Order: sequence, then structure tokens, then C-alpha cells
Amino acid sequence: MSAEQNRETIREAYRLFFAGDLDTMVTLLSPEIEVLQAAGLPYGGTYKGIDGFKEQVARILAFWEALSFDVSQLLASEDLVVAYGEWRGTVKVTGKTVRFPMTEVWHLDQGKVVRILPIYSDTAAVRDAAA
Repeated sequence: MSAEQNRETIREAYRLFFAGDLDTMVTLLSPEIEVLQAAGLPYGGTYKGIDGFKEQVARILAFWEALSFDVSQLLASEDLVVAYGEWRGTVKVTGKTVRFPMTEVWHLDQGKVVRILPIYSDTAAVRDAAA
């Protein structure tokens, strides 16, 4: 797929995620999707397949409320999209709000997302907000 097509796929993925439409969002994913969340996070780990993707989303949504990712840059190539912006959220159990720069690297194959790698600039802020 072209860089522009991949960019639009990821824009749509974000739109669907934040609209709560995971059933449609998963149609953008490969059945072999892999998500690598930082091990130090409460929902850290490697999640594989559509069921794994849904599990990590459930864990994220159980941890955060008022969640947003304001993407300021979306760089794309024929098999990769890099999103950079500001992550904001409130930890449900403590009510503490955090915001920090974040990057997500999306790998695509034939127009389907095969891997997502979120790169948090401040995982300590997440852990501190949960305490």
C-alpha cells in the first residue's frame, strides 16, 4: 500500500478506537497482530492475535478514563506509520491525570496492521499516577 493509504488506515484506527468501535477497528488488523506494551506498565506485555489485541485494549480501558492521544505528526511509508503526539489520561483508581509525549509505531503489511509498538516517554509518570 502507499504511504498515504497507510496514513489514512492509522487515522481511521485512532478514530475508531476513541469512538469505542473496536469491532470495526479490528477489521484494519491482521489476524496475526502483535502489540508490544512496555513491561513496566500495569497493562504491559506482548499481546498476539485479535483476541490478544482486544485483551490489551480492555486492560488499558480498565486502567484509564478520559483517555486521549492528540496526534501532532503522522509519518508514513509503504509499510510503516509513526504517530507522535501527547497522551493524556486519568488513572481510574487514583483520579490522577498525566500527560506526556508518546510515539506509536504501526507496522503494516498489505494494508493491515501487523504490529503496534507504543513508546511512552514517561512510564514512571504512569506508575506514579497509579500509586
